[in-house]
Amino acid sequence: MAGTESGGTESGATESGGTESGGTESGGTAAAAAAASSPRRPARADARRNRARLLTAARDAFAAQPGTASMDAIARRAGVGIGTLYRHFPTREALVEALYATELDTVVACAPGLLAELEPAQALRAWMNRYAEFFEIKRTVYETLRAGWATGSIATPTTRERITSTIDLMLRAGAEAGTLRSDIDPGDVTLMLLGVFHSTAVTDSPERVATLLDLVLDALRPGKGPKG
Repeated sequence: MAGTESGGTESGATESGGTESGGTESGGTAAAAAAASSPRRPARADARRNRARLLTAARDAFAAQPGTASMDAIARRAGVGIGTLYRHFPTREALVEALYATELDTVVACAPGLLAELEPAQALRAWMNRYAEFFEIKRTVYETLRAGWATGSIATPTTRERITSTIDLMLRAGAEAGTLRSDIDPGDVTLMLLGVFHSTAVTDSPERVATLLDLVLDALRPGKGPKG
């Protein structure tokens, strides 16, 4: 995953976000090599902020240019120099891996908060929207992910297991509240959601996705199954 920030300045600019000279995409190899050889120190607050800005910029850049956004463009969008980007993410694969892992962590971690704010069926429906966003982000970087998984340069994640465990948490809460069926295999719900996302990728509107997710939730309500 991403390396931590080394101290000092770059081309006369501090890590807190000044400009850097000569930060072109063609200079990325040299910047990445320098980053790899720099001594590692605990990440400072400004380094953590820059890392978060880079991940946000990468997400937005890949959404605008799926699979083709350049490292230069991502650095510019984040408002940092190319050297800062390469110190955090020495390769494009490292950046994509970090983005994917961060978004997966977010979609999993938001479930308890939704359950605390909403009744379980409503919480599950709100979580489905967040999962749809994660799937769309994954789609924009999928070619890089697939190549990295094939070569081993990107670790194979436990996405399906974590998503299914999150659905299980929400189904259990709904069964206890009486708003969701108690006879549902969470793995089946994962497959239903993936079916919605794959079948509507690229061509269908967000409104159609929302309609299909409503139908999935309706199927999970008491009275809809043989044991309902």
